[in-house]
This record gives sequence, structure tokens and C-alpha cells, in this order.
Amino acid sequence: MKHLTIAAVVLFPVLVLPLRQDSGAADALWALGLLLLAAYLLQALAALLHLPDALGWLAAGLLLGSTGMGILAPQSLPLLRVAQTTAMLLVGLQVGSNLGIPRGLAWRGCLTMLLITVAVAALTAGALMVFTRQPWWMALFLGSLASLWGPFVIPPRPGRRGILLLGAMGTGVGLLLLSFVVILLRERGVLAGAALPWMLRVWISLLGGAITGAVLRWLPALRTAALNTVLAGGLVAGTLVIHQLALLALPCGFGAGLVLARYHDGTASTRFVRRSASPFAFMLVFAFLGASIDLSILWPSSLEVWLVVLVLLTTTTVVRWTGTVVGAFRIMPECGRRWSLGWLLLPHGIFLYELVLQPQHNLPALLGSLHAGLLERVMLIHVLFGIVVLSIVAYSVDLRLHRRIPVPSGAALAAHGEEPQPS
Repeated sequence: MKHLTIAAVVLFPVLVLPLRQDSGAADALWALGLLLLAAYLLQALAALLHLPDALGWLAAGLLLGSTGMGILAPQSLPLLRVAQTTAMLLVGLQVGSNLGIPRGLAWRGCLTMLLITVAVAALTAGALMVFTRQPWWMALFLGSLASLWGPFVIPPRPGRRGILLLGAMGTGVGLLLLSFVVILLRERGVLAGAALPWMLRVWISLLGGAITGAVLRWLPALRTAALNTVLAGGLVAGTLVIHQLALLALPCGFGAGLVLARYHDGTASTRFVRRSASPFAFMLVFAFLGASIDLSILWPSSLEVWLVVLVLLTTTTVVRWTGTVVGAFRIMPECGRRWSLGWLLLPHGIFLYELVLQPQHNLPALLGSLHAGLLERVMLIHVLFGIVVLSIVAYSVDLRLHRRIPVPSGAALAAHGEEPQPS
């Protein structure tokens, strides 16, 4: 109900005012309110069908964006781009501040996650070279992108902080692997000269977020009820800096969240605001993602594109699930049923969307015109598969686990260093 209320508040001023062609702010408010309203209604429909909320949010964006009615284009309105960046920044902040280290996760678990991530990249690249006509460097590049995990897809919830940590660990290893591949291909003259600055911006985003979080953590205001104001101001300032320097919002927020997680403020209102903003931010991110993409670019696609997609989806899903199932007891000894860990870790796509498909980062341009279209089509399908298909599977597994295993009580969560949160 709170999402419907927020949408109505945003939409009401525009409903009572005439919409002029030169009124960019009114257009943005109208589009934002309409998007929130559609996202809430389709979220309710998804709940009735026992589907993840993210599918309803994504469907709302697809319905209103260029794929559907074409009445919403986030990239054409500056205020909508700011809202999208702020939402992604908040999602990264929420995920980073909710990481938890499961009891028993030792160096063997970290090594296992590293081996699984490297195996995904290597086997995917090998399969692409064997079964498709892609050159070795393109296969290696696609494999390194596919090795990124997905800690930003599932909103934080009680008892699932360990899943977020494992996804973050895998993404960290994948980023290191991607950096090595970018440097290698740049030295071979395959990628454009802007490849290294592009990769550097990714790490600057993460480091800049961590430094910002460290500064906020030590401000005297953090010990008072003014923390909400400080965090709100930090979000606005961070959004402006991200736009000016072409940084990535998710790593920025994630880095800040990792540092701020070490500080547990005692202000009940602050905790309430941060928890309440989380589902709203996730809703906006998925809805904006749906509104930003254009599925018409997939048609017509050559047989080569669909063959690359088939190989990519098959190898990444099978290798990642098999690796986590085989190494479940090394990764997280208290995970319960080992088969469930693999399914819960499979959803991905939000980070890949920001990394590859957002126009301001322009990653496909680094490959040249011959392979840019292939990268866009393959990664778009890969992102949608991770968000739609794999999220449904993980959601179904999660429901089965909650029927058999009760949600941890507040005392049990506190014993593991977690805060009880509303579902």
C-alpha cells in the first residue's frame, strides 16, 4: 500500500496542472508517478500468481517504455535519469550494508567461490570457441562478463545475508577477472583505447563509494538523529558526482554500504527509513530497467546470435549451479539442503545491465561496430534470463524452504549479527 501512496503523491500535482510541452519537470513527475503506479499494480498481480515482485516491476517498465506503449523514455528526461541513478545508488547501499558473514565461512569457502567463478568464465569461453564462430578474444570477453554474479537482484531479507555475501564475493572475483581480460585484450589491440579508462571507472566507483562511506561514518552527525538528513544529502551529492564523472551507481553505493555496515546506529527512525526505502529503490531500479531497454533490437537476429546465447546461458547456469551444489559445505556449512544454495545464487542481471547496457557507459563501442551489436543482443537476453527465469526458480525454492524452515526469530538473527527486517 505504501508504494501506491507514494505514486499517488508524486502523480497528484501533475494531474491537477496542465501538461505543457516545455515543462520537463512536469513530464518527469508524470512519468515517475505513472511508472510507480503501474509497478505497484503489476507487483500485486505477480503476488497473486505467486511470482517474484521483480517480475511485476520489470513488466511495468516494459509496458510503459519503448517496448510497449512508448510513453516513457528515462534517457530522454534528465530528472528521470537522476531518479534512476539515485535508486541504483540506494540499492547498492542497501546490499552492501546488509552483507553478513555466515558462521563457518573460512578460506576454503572463499577459494571455492573463486574457483567456481573462474570455471564459469573459462568453460563459457571454451564452449563459445568450440560451438560458435566467435574469435577467441570475443569468447574470452563474453565469458568474463558472464562470470559476474548477482547480489543486486534479490532484496535483502532476514536469514539471507549470507547469500548476498556469496554473490558479492563472486562478483568481486568476476570483476578482477574482467579487468585482467580487458587489459590483455587492450594490449593485443583488440579493444579500443578507451577500454582501460572504462575499467578504471568501475574500480574508482567502488573505491569512491567506500571512501564516502568512511567519511560519513566518522562524521559527528552520525551519532545523532541527523543521520537521515546526512544520508539523503549524500545520495543527492553522490548522484550528481556519478553523472559528472560517468561512474557506476551500484558499485558506489555498494562500497559505501560495506563501510557503513561496520557502524550500527542506535536511532530507530534511521533504521526504519533505511529499511523502508529498500523495496522502493528496488522497485524503481527494475521498473526503469524495463523502460530503458528496447526488445525490438532482438529482431531480426541471426542464428549466430541465438547460438551464442544458448551456449552462454547453458554453460553459466549449469557450471554455477553444479559448482555451488558440489562445494556447498565448503562455501556455507550451515546452508541446510545443498541443492538450495545453487538455485538461490543464480539470479543476476542488474549489475550487467548497468555495466553493459546503459548508454552513458558505452561498453559495446569498445568492441567496434562488427561485434557491438552482438554484445548488446547477447547481454540483453542474458540479463532478462537472469532476472525473469532464474528469479522465478530461486523464488520457488525460497518458498519451499520457508515452508519447511521457519523464519529466524529476532533473537536468532541478533545472535548472528543481523537485524530483524520486515519481509
